[in-house]
Amino acid sequence: MHSETSNSTRALAQRARKIQSVAVLFHGLSQKFDLPPDGFESGEKDPNLTMEDMGDKAEILGKLQCNLLPLLKDQVSSLLTTLDLQRDSKDQRPNLDVESTLEILSNFERTMTSTLSSIRILAHGSPLPDEKHDHCLHNLKSFRCARLYLYIDGIVKPTINVLLIFCSRFTQCCGVAIRLANPALGWEEPLQSMSSICGIAAAACGLIDETITLCRKSDFALIQEGWLTAEGGFNEQLEHLTELADLRVTWNRSWPFPRFFQARSLI
Repeated sequence: MHSETSNSTRALAQRARKIQSVAVLFHGLSQKFDLPPDGFESGEKDPNLTMEDMGDKAEILGKLQCNLLPLLKDQVSSLLTTLDLQRDSKDQRPNLDVESTLEILSNFERTMTSTLSSIRILAHGSPLPDEKHDHCLHNLKSFRCARLYLYIDGIVKPTINVLLIFCSRFTQCCGVAIRLANPALGWEEPLQSMSSICGIAAAACGLIDETITLCRKSDFALIQEGWLTAEGGFNEQLEHLTELADLRVTWNRSWPFPRFFQARSLI
């Protein structure tokens, strides 16, 4: 009997360590994506560019629209599945699939890194068109790339960073709860946070869809929206980012992530 109890305790401790390693990875990714690009410089504007000159950028835009952004959305949704968050009952303790989560995070890191690199090249890399002379560049016009950069780097990325922070805390709480003498107390916070994580993930997926739609809009459609519509939409996004910032402040007050991860070793 004692041997069975000892084996069960060791198994729980091992699972707790694995789950907490996932928490550390989530947190590290949120910090990585929040950093400015290393050594990236904008190219000089060229008023004489043709579509032939922009061949590489056209390929990057196509990959971003048809591959990277849809893949990013799928990976966000897959994280909810591996973290066992997509279910009707919010009272049942989640059963995290650690190995699948680690695999998705590895792929997610590559996808997100490629997405951010691609949009920076499109908006600021050479060859860089002059906005006064880019009428022949179709969907690679300066204002289009700038708008796309704003959506991805200024709105989608911060939303995903908050999602990563929430997932980090969620998995950290799950790892701690497994080791508590009274697990019911430890599971209270992760169970309460599940709906918030699902909501942030849904917002991220919605923003990715909007970004893909933006890629497909014609110049006329973008201009037709007008300044008032654009301003209203941008204000909505600012409200969205403000809500995310408030969530981060609230959670950091109750559990300051950086200090926790620096000062406390894994169980």
